[in-house]
Amino acid sequence: MALSYYNIFPFYCFLLIIISTNTLAKTTFHPKTHFLAVKKDPISLQHISEIQQRTPLVPLKFSIHLAGASVWVDCEKGYNSSSYKAARCKSSQCKLASTTLCGDCLVGLAERGPGCNKDACYNTIENPLVQILTRGEIA
Repeated sequence: MALSYYNIFPFYCFLLIIISTNTLAKTTFHPKTHFLAVKKDPISLQHISEIQQRTPLVPLKFSIHLAGASVWVDCEKGYNSSSYKAARCKSSQCKLASTTLCGDCLVGLAERGPGCNKDACYNTIENPLVQILTRGEIA
């Protein structure tokens, strides 16, 4: 009886390895962490980083508020991109950003474009250096 168990054991190990490998191969990895090169500005004492953004790609410096809920950049002044797309209310992007603010910008005061879209979701953004607290469109 023990002899038959030892004959079948390698088969079960092999089967387990095949099933595990197949399962792992179908799993998609979505990182939840982004790494940025950060420098501290000696004058403002703000943490500064640079990313490539927009279409065509351009280098963009931004300050990082370490106690802030999200990273944001000003897309309203001089913004030019052919690929800007606002996240729509109740979309997966809005859920990922954990936002509950949803709506429309003040159409009479601003024209449609980056930062001002219909049925978009927003986050509360702040910049303590210049004392700004406002809402920012998720895109």
